[in-house]
Amino acid sequence: MTPEELCDKYRNVRSKIPALAKLYDVDWSSVHHAHGEASDFPILINAALSTDEMDRDFALRLLHETIWHQGTIYQATAFAVPFIVDLIRSPDINNQADFANLLSSIAQGQGAFEDGFRSKEEEQKWREIFGAQGIDLEDFVAESKKWGQAARDEVRKNLRVLYPFLNYPDGFNSYIASTLACYPELSDETIPLIEKAMELEKDENVRKWLNESLQKLKAGSDFQASSLA
Repeated sequence: MTPEELCDKYRNVRSKIPALAKLYDVDWSSVHHAHGEASDFPILINAALSTDEMDRDFALRLLHETIWHQGTIYQATAFAVPFIVDLIRSPDINNQADFANLLSSIAQGQGAFEDGFRSKEEEQKWREIFGAQGIDLEDFVAESKKWGQAARDEVRKNLRVLYPFLNYPDGFNSYIASTLACYPELSDETIPLIEKAMELEKDENVRKWLNESLQKLKAGSDFQASSLA
C-alpha cells in the first residue's frame, strides 16, 4: 500500500472518540509539515487508530515521516501535539504507547536548521535553494525555530502524560527517560521517577541507558541552579 492509497482508504473515516472531537476545527491545509500541506494529518491520525494492524503501523510511520521527519519538527507539529496528548490520555483506545512514542520523538526534535549549519558551504547551498524559490533563508530559519520551540513547549506543558511509560519494558522506558532529560526544569519531578525505574529495571543495558538520562538531568538542573544563583 502507498501513502496515497492509505489516505484514500481512511479519507472519510472519522473517529468519534472525545480525544479527537476538535480535530477538524484546525485548518490543516493552512499549516505545513515535511511534505507540504498537513491536510493528511487527520487522515493519518484516524488510520493510526485502525483495527487493521498493518494500516495502523503504516499510518504511525507516516506520522513520524511528516510531523517528525528525521528529527525535524514543523509548524504542523505544534498543532498536532495537543491531539497526540489527548490520545495518550484517552481510555477509548488501546495503543496509547504508540502515541507516547510519537510524542517522545517530537520532544527531542528541532526546527529545521535550529542548531545552525555545519559549514559556510552548507549555508550557502541552502541560501541558493531557498533564494530560487523567493524565500529568505534567515526568515525561514527564524520561522523554523519558532515552530520547533512551540512544539516542545506544548510537550513540556503535558510532559506528565509520559511518566507512566517509565514502567514499560523492552527499553521503551529508556526512550521515555531520554525525553524527560530534555526538560531539566522539571527535574524535581522526573529525577525520582527515573531513579525508581532504575531500581525496578533488571536489564543492565536498559539501566545504563536510564542512568545516562538521569545524569543528563542532574547536570542540567545543576547548571540551571548555578545560573540562577
